Amino acid sequence: PMSIRGFMPAGIGPRTSNGISSAGVSPGGDSLGGAMFYTASLAASVAAPGVMGDYGIRAFSFVNAGTLVGTTSGIPLQKILNSTRTAVGAGISAATPMGRFQATYAW
Repeated sequence: PMSIRGFMPAGIGPRTSNGISSAGVSPGGDSLGGAMFYTASLAASVAAPGVMGDYGIRAFSFVNAGTLVGTTSGIPLQKILNSTRTAVGAGISAATPMGRFQATYAW
């Protein structure tokens, strides 16, 4: 996966130990890749109160989790569980004639 909300681009898997990625966007070196990944997401949203809700503005929160493991076969479940990373965040979204606009903050 190249992009998961709350993670840097190509950010859920292992990386080389030094430097910055060759693309210049991720600390910790280039992505090493892997044989298997998973992601999970839980999100909730509510309409904004009052007139903002009438215009389609919503507030939301989310939790994302995922990992990328294994450059060899036989990946143990414990390794997958130990390498799982999570991100939580919140934001607002608005329905516009050109599509949905969304502003998100994650940590």
